[in-house]
Amino acid sequence: MNLKSTMCARCRYGAPVTPRDIPPAEGAWLAGILEGEGSFISKGRPRIQVAMTDQDIITRLAELTGVGRVHQVRRQRPHHKDAWLWAVSRPVHVEHIIRLVLPWLGQRRTVAAKEVLSQIARNLDASVNSRTFCR
Repeated sequence: MNLKSTMCARCRYGAPVTPRDIPPAEGAWLAGILEGEGSFISKGRPRIQVAMTDQDIITRLAELTGVGRVHQVRRQRPHHKDAWLWAVSRPVHVEHIIRLVLPWLGQRRTVAAKEVLSQIARNLDASVNSRTFCR
């Protein structure tokens, strides 16, 4: 048994926020944004993120889902625009969003989203075998 000392999610991230129930039409819109501009990242901490220069769309993502964080990404070169990033990394929120949009995703994004779900499951199995200490 691996006795790794880590903080629990509540200590690390604060009390969890419940993701909002999203109507099907809004779920389809969310899937379209994720299909076109989103990333499903399974390496490291599994997460979903969307980066674009349209701040209003990024803000709408955060408001619609009720989860994730919005960050401003400063321009890399003088001729670039500032960009905005919406990122969701809390496993329960990532899983909720993926299950919501999965029916509308194309083949390539579906594969990436399912890999994120698999990584979350593997991490959960690993955490069962580790010991968690809270501050």
